[in-house]
Amino acid sequence: MKRLLFGLVILAVFLTSLMPGFASCHQKLVSNQTGSMAGNPFPRKVLLELFTATWCGPCAEYGHLADELADEFGPEKVILVRNHCWKDGLNTPETDARADFYRIGGIPAMVTGGQRQSHPAEMDKNRRYINQYLSKNSPFRMMMQYTNRSLELNLQNGTSQEFDQLRLITLLFEDLVLYEGQNGELAHKKVIRDYIDDEQGIEIFFSSNETIQQTISINYRMKQGQDYYLVCFLQDTVTKEIYQAESLRVEATNSSLPDLEITRFASTEKREEEAVCKITVSVSNAGGRASGASHIRLYLSPQEDWDIADDFRMPEKEVPSLEAKESFDITFSFLFPDMGTGEYKVWMLFLVDSQNEITESNENNLFKNNTPLQAKDPKPKMDTPIPISPLEGDELFPPYTFRWNEVDRASQYLLMISGTSSEPEKNLTKLISVPEYTFDIDETFFIPENSYRYAVMAFTSEGDKSPLSAWIHFYAKPIQKTYFNLSAKCLITGIALQWEDVPEAKAGYNVYQKLASETAYPSHSLNTFLVRETNYLVTEPLKKGETYCFVIKPVDSSFQEIRTKESIEICIAYDPPAPTPVKITIGPPIATIYPEQTIQFTVVVYNQENQMMQDMPIKWTLLGDNGIVNSNGLFYALRKGKSQVIASVEGIEARADVIVINYPVTITLQIGNRLASIKINEISSEITLDGPPFIQSGYTMVPLRFIGEAFGAGIEWNPGYRMIILELEQRGLQIILTVDSPSAYINGKKTTLEIPPVIRSGRTFVPLRFIGETIGCTVEWEAKEQLITLVYTE
Repeated sequence: MKRLLFGLVILAVFLTSLMPGFASCHQKLVSNQTGSMAGNPFPRKVLLELFTATWCGPCAEYGHLADELADEFGPEKVILVRNHCWKDGLNTPETDARADFYRIGGIPAMVTGGQRQSHPAEMDKNRRYINQYLSKNSPFRMMMQYTNRSLELNLQNGTSQEFDQLRLITLLFEDLVLYEGQNGELAHKKVIRDYIDDEQGIEIFFSSNETIQQTISINYRMKQGQDYYLVCFLQDTVTKEIYQAESLRVEATNSSLPDLEITRFASTEKREEEAVCKITVSVSNAGGRASGASHIRLYLSPQEDWDIADDFRMPEKEVPSLEAKESFDITFSFLFPDMGTGEYKVWMLFLVDSQNEITESNENNLFKNNTPLQAKDPKPKMDTPIPISPLEGDELFPPYTFRWNEVDRASQYLLMISGTSSEPEKNLTKLISVPEYTFDIDETFFIPENSYRYAVMAFTSEGDKSPLSAWIHFYAKPIQKTYFNLSAKCLITGIALQWEDVPEAKAGYNVYQKLASETAYPSHSLNTFLVRETNYLVTEPLKKGETYCFVIKPVDSSFQEIRTKESIEICIAYDPPAPTPVKITIGPPIATIYPEQTIQFTVVVYNQENQMMQDMPIKWTLLGDNGIVNSNGLFYALRKGKSQVIASVEGIEARADVIVINYPVTITLQIGNRLASIKINEISSEITLDGPPFIQSGYTMVPLRFIGEAFGAGIEWNPGYRMIILELEQRGLQIILTVDSPSAYINGKKTTLEIPPVIRSGRTFVPLRFIGETIGCTVEWEAKEQLITLVYTE
């Protein structure tokens, strides 16, 4: 009987979201709740993150349930996205990292609001999760505008509270992707294509009532003709709760240039010593529509093959967006490179979004000019090698840094490193752009105690190069690390780590853990985000008596771990201390509320001197199934019944009773009318039926799905036998009906109906009185208006 009422309450919550009048009453109820979220001013949108894969059979079977759930609530309340993961052809490193962030162990899996993880098939549970988030307003309002590959965000904190642990995450999803995976699915909805600024997003700090303007560049190359959406959301870095989400449809930028062409080639000059050669082209939009922005490159080719392998390329120049018939002139100014004397052909290539693939060229974006340019043999400008001082003692210790003298007019340096010993060699050839004349190599590149050598040469922008410097020989020595102190202490809530501050740790620290029996640390740190303080509480599942080892590694301002510094490894056997003798009180001691209402419980902790203690970790537990209590002591009532809310602090408990009072539920239908009325606690709502009730042979027939789901029943249809199985798990009731057959079975016992179920317009209709009374409702008939009333009073 309790679960029967749960079905009615969930249906009422859904109807509330559809009716403006009902919603206003519900909003008044929420605004009266106590708790930290009660003053939040903005309606919340809930983000559903479905984790799936194209090789996953259950994902194909159950993934559509997530679409049905999102459609049920509508885009004004729920935003659904799909993270494809684990090498399925549509995944990305960022979607894989998002699965790791939530510790997804199996798919399909759905995360609601960043906190609630479930299976898509758990429809009632997922509806409840969504309604729980929708019942609490958000502190934030989010407004989005997209123009010219730029997303403008207006973020407003509508409360007096400050927020310092939020991240703004932006993603782009494609509405429909055609891709055949191993599970046979051909089309995939709402596929995440890119996380802008990666899956961790950017840090956001809000002061009281602050409004933040944020601009985000969107560089993902969208295919024209496809539907794309941008989604932004604010997520707490500690609790993972998503406070607000918003989505926006965006137009894909044109990724080709079918209407752009070069209409004029001007100025071919011979190179005379230091003379500058100028080539001007005029690009016009020959089509009837505006074109997107692009880039143009110019090449000098000594061959007729138009291959870039032996060409000289000019610096890339931008072509702006052009209206129809509009033109734009571009001038390239350069000196001839040192490619030898002779004739050089000139050709140009249009590229969209600065993409480097030469395969993107076609007849519409490639231009060739057959008028050659004459190049004379240039004078050599760099005829001496770069001086390099020998390394001190012919040894090089980590960090391996290579330095050489700066050369005037150099545009690039070529660093060459090779092994010289009989051991396995490692070689490196690396171009370093000016103004750098130093290069660092990770210590893992070299084999310690082996011999190597290095040399450098310089290049100018004109193509001149210096002779190779003398080779410098050295021995690679292992890295010499500096260690700082780390301490560990067992607490009831975990293991507390404390370490010395490292001034070089500008970005923060990473915390690594391993079992004492392991030989190496895992590739990922314990912390999801960088630790900015010099302490960390390890709350991973810990076993009493098990030994754990830890190392702290500092991270510099470039977000790279400092190779030469780390903490001393510390190992500790987890032995949590006995609870400190305290007493606690919880209030209010007894609460009486209705379903869907909330009440905030508070706890006061005292020490042995009867003094109040602050910031004690509180564990909340609920005995009973008529509601839910969260980590802040906020109880949400679901159904009639009595529960106990338990607050425990270091093993000391306090309890408070919660009594949820029910109220009658009345459902009214009318013959020939598709609108049905549902009244709960004197609040009425309307819902549209699949088909209107009708009278056949003197009996009222109603759509089965409406009646069944209104009372929380599960409905299964067997098309082979034209059989309907209706189950109310909460009452231990099973009803089996067959279309066009008067035989029915109630919990396996056969009974005969006055009139059999029928199918009309593709919908199954059943006799109302049989279904209603079997479930346990009072059925009333009003002949004049042809009204049917079902009353459930428990």
